Amino acid sequence: MSVNSPLGAHRDPAMLTRQAGEDGDAPVYLVLRDALAEEIRTGAAGPGARLPSERDLAARFGVARMTARKALGVLESEGMIFRADRRGYFVSPPRIRYAPGSSVNLMRQLREQGLMTANHYLGRQQMGASDWLAAHLRAPVGAAIALERSVVEVEGRKIVYSEDFLRLDLLPGYAEAPYVSPMTQNIRRNYGVDPQPAWSRIRAATISSVAAQHLGVAAGTAGLTITHVQTHGGQVVMVNRCFWLSDAVDLVLGDAPEG
Repeated sequence: MSVNSPLGAHRDPAMLTRQAGEDGDAPVYLVLRDALAEEIRTGAAGPGARLPSERDLAARFGVARMTARKALGVLESEGMIFRADRRGYFVSPPRIRYAPGSSVNLMRQLREQGLMTANHYLGRQQMGASDWLAAHLRAPVGAAIALERSVVEVEGRKIVYSEDFLRLDLLPGYAEAPYVSPMTQNIRRNYGVDPQPAWSRIRAATISSVAAQHLGVAAGTAGLTITHVQTHGGQVVMVNRCFWLSDAVDLVLGDAPEG
């Protein structure tokens, strides 16, 4: 991350009040949002730049701190900035493109975009299937499951927390074997199982506390959950659930252009 950006450093504090009047009594926080967005677009603060604190923005623009907070909240909801837990707000880098329906895995898609990536493995946990897992895996509640967890980092920013749930009764010996990535390729090569996509679901959601801890953001940050289910011979072998930072990704179907 770069040092604090100079957003608003040379603005007349009375500008916002005058602009709000010219815009038909528009709320001052929206005028502030527009002013900040314009400075981001014109390069006054580039991708990864840290924004001034709420207090500094309020002083620079001559507004109440709550007004600055609301303006930042709007920019965050629009994906122009993101909040790192206990470190403040930063300008969002360009979104990565991810085709969830593609046969090409995520890491390969990222590399094909020329991005520097890292997949951080967080470890394995054996567990009994919860009601949610039993429904998605079509397995009895309490069935033996392996959970593999990882975080994907792109250009120095952690953007997706991933959970892979695997049915151990369909993968004999998996629990004792070391983790190997890519997951699907490992299962296909070493366990005589050929996982095939069955269905996927995408939902707007807030980032859970566990995912937030590993992504370095506050719990409740705006995000997306993408769930993929893979089957073999009519049986569900694996469920993958990913928590994405919503400002970091464009989900694309087909040959969608950039922008």
